[in-house]
Amino acid sequence: MKTLLHSAIAAVLLTVSGITGAAETSPAVQVFTCNFKEGVTMGHFWDRADRFRRAMSEIQSPGLDTVDVFALMPFRSSANVDLLWLVASPNLNAMGQGLTDYYASEAGRGADAAFAEITDCTSGIALIENVHQAPEAEINAADREADGTFEVFGCNLLPGKDSDDLDSAVEFWQKQVAKIDSDALDQYGAWLWRPFRASSQFDFIWFGASPDLVTSMQGATDYYTSSAGQAADERFASMSKCSSGLWTGYAIHRRNADTL
Repeated sequence: MKTLLHSAIAAVLLTVSGITGAAETSPAVQVFTCNFKEGVTMGHFWDRADRFRRAMSEIQSPGLDTVDVFALMPFRSSANVDLLWLVASPNLNAMGQGLTDYYASEAGRGADAAFAEITDCTSGIALIENVHQAPEAEINAADREADGTFEVFGCNLLPGKDSDDLDSAVEFWQKQVAKIDSDALDQYGAWLWRPFRASSQFDFIWFGASPDLVTSMQGATDYYTSSAGQAADERFASMSKCSSGLWTGYAIHRRNADTL
């Protein structure tokens, strides 16, 4: 079955209530923004990714059992970034437990040191909300095949605008997209990221996912050629300024299905 990375993200973000009955935060993601050191190849990266996969399978941790990990590589982007490494948790408590267990283990520390040999990274944490649900599909996080195409918008609020304006724009976008008859947009997942602990240059990030490049481009065509899509875009332009990029995504690790 074709693997869909965006469905993996949808699953971890939409099944939080099944993971814990206590009051918790919304889902959270650790974001590592990385550049490869001189001379590093994709072979070096995949060696480290495979070592990380082995480490995750060795570490016994309730926190890590609920984690999904993804790597994004730039396809078309103005950002001077070689790699986005994303670690998604169902809430901050699960993230804290997972981090504690990971760094307490020899396998985790070793995998981390191996990545430090080939990358220079900055990191932060964002809280996430799903704004457009993508269909679920089986995910294979054990291979090296691309699993999705992603658009990432880094945005800042315009002077005089605040989070209420952002919430209003998101709600308006949802209503407008619902009017567009598009099979490609039906397969589009979207999430709003709000920085929680980070030296982020952005007030918010819009993270969109499609199963592949063809679907992504068809969805963009259907959106931008429709009056509903244009109206939604104009609403965002009236309250924020964004830069964007297109990325290829790879599933690195999938949460333990038994935790759901």
